[in-house]
Amino acid sequence: MKKIAILFIGLMLLSSVGCAGSALETYQEAVLKTEGLDQGKSSFSIGIQNVFRLEGLTQEEQLRYQSMENIEMNYLTSFDKSQNLRASDFYFFLGDYGLDGKLYQQGRDYYLKLPILSHYLKMDENTLQSPNKHPFDEEHPFITRVTQEWIELLEVDNVVKGERAIMLTEDGEVKVTRFTVEPSEDQVRLFMKKVFSLARAEKESLIQLMGLVDTEDFSIEEMIDSLETAFNSMDKVNFKVYAYIDIDGFIVRDETFIEFEQFNPEPGGMYKMTMTLTEENWENNRWQDIQLPEFNSDNVMSIEDMDGIQVPGLGQ
Repeated sequence: MKKIAILFIGLMLLSSVGCAGSALETYQEAVLKTEGLDQGKSSFSIGIQNVFRLEGLTQEEQLRYQSMENIEMNYLTSFDKSQNLRASDFYFFLGDYGLDGKLYQQGRDYYLKLPILSHYLKMDENTLQSPNKHPFDEEHPFITRVTQEWIELLEVDNVVKGERAIMLTEDGEVKVTRFTVEPSEDQVRLFMKKVFSLARAEKESLIQLMGLVDTEDFSIEEMIDSLETAFNSMDKVNFKVYAYIDIDGFIVRDETFIEFEQFNPEPGGMYKMTMTLTEENWENNRWQDIQLPEFNSDNVMSIEDMDGIQVPGLGQ
């Protein structure tokens, strides 16, 4: 389900650039320019707020659902691609549980530090990369067809607006152009109807895209049917994107808001889910003073070394 949720969000974010004319060109150029940064700082955060129907549930069930009402993830990184250096801090929060850590890159090696581990966990870039294509690969047949459908929908009505603004960033006040992508609910529903239809037509490539296997225990058709039923049960759907591009052509802030609402869910069902994704970039192409710890045999372990280790709080 995690891969399914990430794919859905990725499709909406990827397709949100589908506006006509110069606005689309400006945004696409900014995306490429920002992705091509050699040095800088960036942050990424996801916030999810869920409201569940608790009536009719036992106290134990209510506590379990209440623990999922707020989910938060934050990621802050400094990078220098020319030297293959990166230092990142991250934090994940779910209910009463939180996990923070650090991730470092040195050359082709990555080192993960968690409070529950006494050593740095060493991984190479092959460990972090999936053999499948990236879930948001625009050249994939399914992604290409979905993106084309979204562009056609947005070109029917002008739902993309661009306006000059001044915003406060980590670099101070910056003159920006703010692009707003705000399709109507009818457009979003029509788009998703076509997405489910395309998913059925491209089910083989979708299986490959998501790294799934269609077996007796798992059916891609049943997954699509389940997602379509869940989406159609929502009484209200909102989707909005704000992208802020500075005078140098970099995206300095990108905000995405997704909201689902159901007026009369079953006990344990969701009344409302609000998701906010925010990405910021600053100190673009400026020198970064990245200080890495000293890694040696006394403080580094491999994934293989973790076999048989009992992590406190996680059991065997």
